[in-house]
Amino acid sequence: MQSDNLESILIEWNERQQKNILAEFHSKGLGASGRFEKELTGETTTDEWSGHTEITAPIYARWLQDGRKRTSPTGPYILGPTLQHIILKWIDDKGIIPDFPMTKLSLSWAISQKIHREGYPQKIDFYSVIETKSLNEALKNSYIKEIKTKLWQSLESR
Repeated sequence: MQSDNLESILIEWNERQQKNILAEFHSKGLGASGRFEKELTGETTTDEWSGHTEITAPIYARWLQDGRKRTSPTGPYILGPTLQHIILKWIDDKGIIPDFPMTKLSLSWAISQKIHREGYPQKIDFYSVIETKSLNEALKNSYIKEIKTKLWQSLESR
């Protein structure tokens, strides 16, 4: 990390972690539609002595990370699209054209039924690529420098 102020440190770290996540994502052969890259975002906020940085991934990253247990296709629906609708969007995003006589809708139904019956295995471990040691070191060095500066300013003003 090159910068020494808190906001720069957090922004640089956040951007580097997003690159690490995308590299891991692509190394698993995922990401053909480009949707994950578009929806992976980072945000950093700071004040004088504290900061917050956050990386947000698409909702389906949860299932890539943790897998998905078998579910009931007739179970209670949560607000939002059904598994079949999510898969139908994925088929469109990837540009998949099923062989006749199957339609995109029937293909999405078949895939969703398979996931309901068998679940979905974990595909990726996003947490394995997050670096915390470099962030901790950069923050420690930044705070030491800031404390020294404020201490000298305080002593010089006396």
